[in-house]
Amino acid sequence: MILAWLIPGFVFCGVAHNLKKAGLRIEPGMTPGLFAVWLAAWLFFLGVIVFMTARLARWILSSDIDLLEHGMLAQAVLKSKKEIRLPGDGGPLYRLIFDYDAGGRKYHTVMDTAFPKRLLDEAEEPVLYDPRKPAKAILLDELPAHIELDGAGTIKHKYPFMGFVYLLIPLGTLACMAYMTWK
Repeated sequence: MILAWLIPGFVFCGVAHNLKKAGLRIEPGMTPGLFAVWLAAWLFFLGVIVFMTARLARWILSSDIDLLEHGMLAQAVLKSKKEIRLPGDGGPLYRLIFDYDAGGRKYHTVMDTAFPKRLLDEAEEPVLYDPRKPAKAILLDELPAHIELDGAGTIKHKYPFMGFVYLLIPLGTLACMAYMTWK
């Protein structure tokens, strides 16, 4: 997501620099055609940013957000850990299979990871499953956003201030684009 903002922002700044080098500057009394060039550049790059951000958000978070909103919490126990290798890849990859109970039935979830430490640090790992389809589940330690449970079993982010830090990227990109437009 961060790259969806940074890459088009940097490209825009390069385009803005080249437009200014060619003498196409934002200034009082500029022609409507020049205004249209700058407006088109802004609309194009903002469109790219919004499109990429929306597509990535839907792709990355669609199932995880649904489970975080509507999922039921259970405890999963490691059933098996097996080292697997991908063709042409030299690093180890582990396939972890966890069992959990949902509605009186046993289910399992599979996780392939090169870094199993977070998933093996407890005897029972918290798992969220879909109550409508209990076979669909995610391990909380599998999520990249440092989700954890507090003492009452409430899901919370380990570093809640990071939302504000991540907000600085889009704001900084827009500020850089504005600076390059009007400097």
